[in-house]
Amino acid sequence: MKREIIVYIIRVLLLILFLYAGVEKVFRMDSFYRDMSNQPIVKSLVPIVTYMVPLGEIIAAGLLVFDRTKKAGLYISWLLMSVFTGYVALVVAGKFPRKPCSCGELISKLSWTEHLLFNLFFWLLATVGIYLTMAVGKHKDKPTEGEMVRISRV
Repeated sequence: MKREIIVYIIRVLLLILFLYAGVEKVFRMDSFYRDMSNQPIVKSLVPIVTYMVPLGEIIAAGLLVFDRTKKAGLYISWLLMSVFTGYVALVVAGKFPRKPCSCGELISKLSWTEHLLFNLFFWLLATVGIYLTMAVGKHKDKPTEGEMVRISRV
């Protein structure tokens, strides 16, 4: 039961993060496109990435809502946070000549190191969520110790 509550809290936190980030990017799509154009990625990929990032964030948020799709939502969350965290880690390591931030309003106020810690926190949440979801699934059908005692007395 405790694991399920922890997974629920993780899902809610990731849902809030991705819904906010995805919807904000959609509402400021022109600005987000310009920001993505300044990123160190192949220019022909900018239109695709501009639409895929907010779409992925909104899909992850939607999947996290329902119990039947929570595992897929956690995996997509983990994948998104892995990519975002990897990018920010490269920025912090000085691997890019310029450091444009296409982040949301709140996150853009963080330093790159703070942004890395923020991303690592949510990456860790997604990782723990996946682990606990797998653990809950393994132990769901097993009887508890109290149930075993009752079964053995019958």
